[in-house]
Amino acid sequence: MSKRFIIRAGVIIVLVVAGVLLIKAFFFSYTNVPTIQVQKGKFVIKLTESGKIEAKKSQKVIAPRASRRLLITWMADEGSMVNQGDPLIIFDQTEQKDWLSKAELALEEANANYLKAEGNYDLDVKDLELQLEKAERNAKEKQYESEAVRKEAVRELELVKLRLAAKKKEVEADLRTLKLKLESARRDKESAEKELTSTIVKAENPGLLVYLDIWKGGGTMGKPQVGDTPWPGQDLMELPDLSTMLLKTQVSEVDGDKVRSDQITYVTLDAFPDTVFRGKVTRVGTIAKKKDYQSDINVFEVEVTLDAADPRLKPGMSAKGEIIVEEIPNSVWLPIESIFEKDGKTVAYVMGGGKPQKKEVRVGKRNDSSIIIKEGLKGDELVCLQDPTQKTEGEKVKIKEIKVEKGVQAAAEGSPEMKEVKSQESSKVETVPEKGKKVRMQRPRTGTKSASSDSTKAEPKTEGKQTDSSK
Repeated sequence: MSKRFIIRAGVIIVLVVAGVLLIKAFFFSYTNVPTIQVQKGKFVIKLTESGKIEAKKSQKVIAPRASRRLLITWMADEGSMVNQGDPLIIFDQTEQKDWLSKAELALEEANANYLKAEGNYDLDVKDLELQLEKAERNAKEKQYESEAVRKEAVRELELVKLRLAAKKKEVEADLRTLKLKLESARRDKESAEKELTSTIVKAENPGLLVYLDIWKGGGTMGKPQVGDTPWPGQDLMELPDLSTMLLKTQVSEVDGDKVRSDQITYVTLDAFPDTVFRGKVTRVGTIAKKKDYQSDINVFEVEVTLDAADPRLKPGMSAKGEIIVEEIPNSVWLPIESIFEKDGKTVAYVMGGGKPQKKEVRVGKRNDSSIIIKEGLKGDELVCLQDPTQKTEGEKVKIKEIKVEKGVQAAAEGSPEMKEVKSQESSKVETVPEKGKKVRMQRPRTGTKSASSDSTKAEPKTEGKQTDSSK
């Protein structure tokens, strides 16, 4: 067999192997691109919001409307079942008892003063009445006396009458004042007794005791506890009616116009994520408010009434609600991340013939994760979740560095085909460098030249430009 024939055969074999490597390298960049099948069917647009489970009806337990400082000294355990009349909260009674003691003393004093004034009034009036009787008798006796004597007796009588009338008015005014003081002292004592009684808050109805989140001051919220000093009338607890439960949540003002009454909502509890409770939107707030006092985000309050009661539904539990905004049947859709903008057109990359093919599409409505395709796809295609034209730098080097010249192959280290065609005389091929690093391709120890005779002097390649590495 001639030497020339052997050389030609070797060149042919090397070219065939190199072609295989080039094809594999070309498709290598697509093997790591994730794909997904285009979906077809009912497209659901929904809002997922977090909230709390509450009872639709409940008895609020509030701090008494007291005039003295309130200090919690005892509380019934949260989650306990209570009966009507059971104590729920006991407040410190020191100030109320002191008030009641002083009120009782003040009432006794006011009552004594009134009784004393009333007794003095009787004595003074009786004394003046006796003087009046005496003056009348004297005037009667003097009617046969001289005119001057008669006139003197009459003046004396009139004077006694005036003194009696003035004394009555004076004493009656004093008695009225003392009576008002007595009534005020009596009311003060009654208020002290009532406030002392109110320091023990009792259940009006039987039920499950639930603590509410209250303002703790300093920008914090928390459940009430022993030692707290709530303000009068502040909500502290509730006894919910567990027969009808609801989810209280919020939606941003951007989504506010999407939510309407009677929209189906699916609720899941954080504690029971595998159980779904069905409900409907029953109330949407009409006025936007701040999400919290430190936030600039405006929200609308939304209430979702659950269709059925369940023992797992307890007030205060964290939950998520999926509000079904719209359902569009017979739709074709795919994930939003599989849609791209290319040259001003909306496209998707559809896998066909082993490689992705760019296809223009027209999109429609979207939800949080997917988007409807109105035109361009049928619903059974396989599309790329990443732009296959945006290869990583490592993949580009692997593809671009595959060169063949006169039986010598330069490819990335670790390729199985490369190992098959290496001869014992050829040198090892160095690892493909990272972005920005030079590639050194060694010549074989035989006299054959490498395809890249001066690759060590090649500058790093720039994305989108071809560099001529051959001279």
